[in-house]
Amino acid sequence: HAVQVLHTFALTVFEDRVFWTDGENKAIYGANKFTGNDVVTLASNLNDPQDIIVYHELIQLSGTNWCAEKGENGGCSYMCLAAPQINKHSPKYSCVCPEGQELAADGLRCRPEANVSTSNQEDSSS
Repeated sequence: HAVQVLHTFALTVFEDRVFWTDGENKAIYGANKFTGNDVVTLASNLNDPQDIIVYHELIQLSGTNWCAEKGENGGCSYMCLAAPQINKHSPKYSCVCPEGQELAADGLRCRPEANVSTSNQEDSSS
């Protein structure tokens, strides 16, 4: 059956396909960009689809895995998270710790969180 394009909101092209969002049909479609044939519904029942971006290894910018630059896991004892490079002074990555632990002063190792609350424990003598 033919897809009626009612309200195209966003459009992108990758290789021989064109992809678009349709707000009226609440769906994302794809078709052959040269012929308009082979229309496929890629997603439906969406809530107000307003944009579409194609992610594929062929169109991604190459980058550096800063978490692999200083040895395994960026030297972090638990987890290394790459940081967005907003400017040349941006940190390349940051280390994070699991719940119940905090980052030590070296910014690499995790340690148990310091207990900031004091608890009153009463001796119960009978």
